[in-house]
Parts: sequence; structure tokens; C-alpha cells
Amino acid sequence: MKKTTILALMLSLGGYAQQSFCSISGNIDARNALIGSKPTGNNPALDFTLKVHAVSKGFEMSGGYERFQQIGFSREMANFGYNSERFIPIGNKDFDFTAIPYIGGSLIHRFGKDDRTVGDKFIYGNSSHLALQIGMSFRYAISDKWLLDLTYEIMTRPDLNYLYPTDNNPGVVGSGTVGIHYVLSKN
Repeated sequence: MKKTTILALMLSLGGYAQQSFCSISGNIDARNALIGSKPTGNNPALDFTLKVHAVSKGFEMSGGYERFQQIGFSREMANFGYNSERFIPIGNKDFDFTAIPYIGGSLIHRFGKDDRTVGDKFIYGNSSHLALQIGMSFRYAISDKWLLDLTYEIMTRPDLNYLYPTDNNPGVVGSGTVGIHYVLSKN
């Protein structure tokens, strides 16, 4: 089912991008890759995201998949944003990049946890949750085909409130990623 959904998303995004460009990207969570976080026991761990992006008339649609095996977390996501070219003068040259504010939704899956009871509440170890996110991406063209990507995203985390109801979870979590885009087609 996931493969069929991802294939359908890629085909529809490819059709949408006929006016501007289509790209694929791979990002990693910078903090978790370098120093880890509280859920990983402050040990480095791989949290990666793969996405397909389609841009037409400045508007961007993207869909992707994130996997953070160490904490039993994965998600499928769909985002909608706007590409805005920006220039910063540095000496005699302009440093040009694209800023993309976006909003979207995700389906979070939690796996690998044991079913348990907390107080009088039964909690399934494997569960799925709907979430919302907003973010900002900055892309810099290394060449015609390769783009460097820096992204910061804030996402609601209903999975944390469900799995750990007594831990005073914040409800939203922010994360930063760094990655690379490969431009598949450009008009």
C-alpha cells in the first residue's frame, strides 16, 4: 500500500511540475546525526527524510517519507509552499538562494513499543497519528542539477502525548535538517 501511494504521489507531482521543475531530496536531522537527543540517550542516530518536490509558478507541492528507526518513528507527509528567490549582496556578487515557507500534514507511525497500561489507560505500542507541520526551507544551487537544502520544521506530536501521557509533553516539536536535492526536470 505504501509503495502504491508513494508511486501515485510521485506521478502526480511529476505532472504538476511540467511548468517549472521536479526534484528529489534526501535530508538528515542534523542534531540527531551529530550528538543525538534525549530519546536516543544523547547518542548519534540516523533520522532521514526522502521527498519528491514539484514546483509550478512558484508554488511547491512535496511528498515524502521520514524514518527514525532508533525511536520507532516513521511518517508520510505532504507539504504545500511557495518558492521565493532571495539575494544577499556580498562584495561584488549576489548570494542568491530560494526561501520556501510551507505548511502540511503528516501521518505518524510509532512501532516497536510494548502494549501497556498507564493508570487506567491502555496504550498500544504500535499506533498511528495525524499531525500538522509548518516549516521554512532554504535552498542554494550548487550547480544546475544539485541544490543544498537547510530546513527547520515545527510539528504537532500527538504520538508523544499518546505514548507517554504522564510526561508533560510539549505538544509541538521543532527539528532542523540538512540535505541535498537532485533536479530531475527543469523547464
